[in-house]
Amino acid sequence: MVPLGWVGGVVGLILSSAISLYASILMAKLHEYGGRRHIRYRDLAGFMYGQTAYSLVWVSQFANLFLINTGFVILGGQALKAFYVLFRDDHQMKLPHFIAVAGFACVLFAIAIPHLSALRIWLGFSTFFSLVYICIVIALSLKDGLEAPPRDYSIPGTKNTKIWATIGAAANLVFAYNTGMLPELQVTNLEIDRLYLCI
Repeated sequence: MVPLGWVGGVVGLILSSAISLYASILMAKLHEYGGRRHIRYRDLAGFMYGQTAYSLVWVSQFANLFLINTGFVILGGQALKAFYVLFRDDHQMKLPHFIAVAGFACVLFAIAIPHLSALRIWLGFSTFFSLVYICIVIALSLKDGLEAPPRDYSIPGTKNTKIWATIGAAANLVFAYNTGMLPELQVTNLEIDRLYLCI
C-alpha cells in the first residue's frame, strides 16, 4: 500500500473492506433466488442471464483460478529466494529455481490431500505457524519502530511511476478483498455433506 500513502492506503483499506462486506451480503441474499438454490456463481448467472452468462462466468472463474494459483507459486518462489538471500547471497540460485521449488512443493501438497476433509490437520499447522509469525512480526516491528530514526514517508518515483504504482496498489486491494469465494464455499460444504451421506 506504500504507493497510496498513509491517507490513500487507509481510506483504500476501509473502502475495500466495506465494498467486500456489501458484496458478500448481496451474494448471500442471492444464494436462494427465484425459488431455487444457486450454489455457484455460474449457476446464478445462468439462471438470471442465460447460458451465455453461465459460460462466461465459468471461463472467468477458471481463468481467475489459474492466475491466482500461478501468482501463489510465484509469490512462494519470491519468499523462498528472500529467505535464501538472508543466509547466502551468492547469486547461485535465481528466482526461477525458487519458483520451480515452490511449484513442486505445491504439487506434492495437492497430491497428498485426497479430499477437503483431509485439510483439517494442515489448517491446524497453518494456524499455529501464522500465530507464531504474527507474534514475531509485532515484536520486531515494535523493536524497529522504537529504534528507527525519523523517516521520509513521501511516495518515491516520477509522476508516471507513481501513477502505475498507484494502479498496482489499487489492484492489490481488489485482489485482497475478492468476494468470489462465498458461493463456492457453500458448494464445497454441500459436496462434503453429500460425501458423508454416501459413506
